[in-house]
Amino acid sequence: MAYKYDKYKDEILKLHHDGHSSRVIAKYLNKKYPNDNLNDSSVNKFIKRKLGDDYKANFQFSGSKAASQTSRANNIVDEIMQNSGFTEGVNAKGVMVWDKSNKDYSILYKMVKDVMSFDQMRDDMRGELKKYTPNFKKIKRKVVKDPHLLVIDIADLHIGKLCDTGDAGDSYNHEIAYQRAIEGVEGLLAKANGFPIDKILFVLGNDILHTDNSTNTTTKGTGQDVSQKWFKNFELARKLYVKIIERLLGFADIHIVHNMSNHDYISGYMLADAVYCWFHKCKGITWDIDASDRKYFKYGSSLIGTAHGDNGKMDSLPLSMSMEAKEHWATSSTTTSICTTFITNRNTSLALEKICKEFL
Repeated sequence: MAYKYDKYKDEILKLHHDGHSSRVIAKYLNKKYPNDNLNDSSVNKFIKRKLGDDYKANFQFSGSKAASQTSRANNIVDEIMQNSGFTEGVNAKGVMVWDKSNKDYSILYKMVKDVMSFDQMRDDMRGELKKYTPNFKKIKRKVVKDPHLLVIDIADLHIGKLCDTGDAGDSYNHEIAYQRAIEGVEGLLAKANGFPIDKILFVLGNDILHTDNSTNTTTKGTGQDVSQKWFKNFELARKLYVKIIERLLGFADIHIVHNMSNHDYISGYMLADAVYCWFHKCKGITWDIDASDRKYFKYGSSLIGTAHGDNGKMDSLPLSMSMEAKEHWATSSTTTSICTTFITNRNTSLALEKICKEFL
């Protein structure tokens, strides 16, 4: 579309050089050439195409000239802010000043308030969380004879899910989810009471949250019925994990893994990171919470894999384990893969018979 403007090239570039905006240039040309119907968006594209990198070029000066230009810019900006009633850092979003005192060029000065990027905001938040997290004293534990590993995986809790007995046959909400998780952990601890527990494998994720955004959908956009706001569910899930982990530390050291899942792929990962920030000073916990779909943990001569199961076929689990955990696979006498959800066909045979599969 820019070819239409070639015949106005000299006029457009001169007006642009003089500091006029694309809107003003288009208005001027339409008044001068009323039958051509020019618009500011196309004028702007034309200028960019013709000037290329020079369109956003910054004028650089050195020595005394730089000091002179900087001083002049500061004086102009101070005068404008004073006359306009701006208060720097309070209600001034920014000031733009054109300096056209030189016949050879014009300079646009921009003074804007600092804008924090998402990455900087995230890093600052993590830094603050880590700074103010509680300190944990290292627990001196007795040597356990005939040690056992306790695996706790609160899968598909779906905090925030809403069900009613009228259409679902049973009721469910965030309060019921929280209570069931607490009761489930206590039940597993009671059942494991007769075994000498040496280590606990605690699995985060696996659709701990029901939705992944403020529009009440899963990560891929499937709408869901919810019992409260998304941020309330996130806070409740964090409190739940903190309470459970503090409880488990009274029994044994913990290895924590996170399984990515289809309902809360993003928020579930952020939740795991928030829990890590809370407990990162605790020497009784080790972590494996990156964004990989499957996690592996070697205990004694046993290799244990955990996954949500939505990403990958069931009959490919043995091959995935042998490739993704090569060293542990080679030195393990038993291997187990724990999956909590299988959206793909469950009626498949395993490619390798070495692995024991478990799923809910």
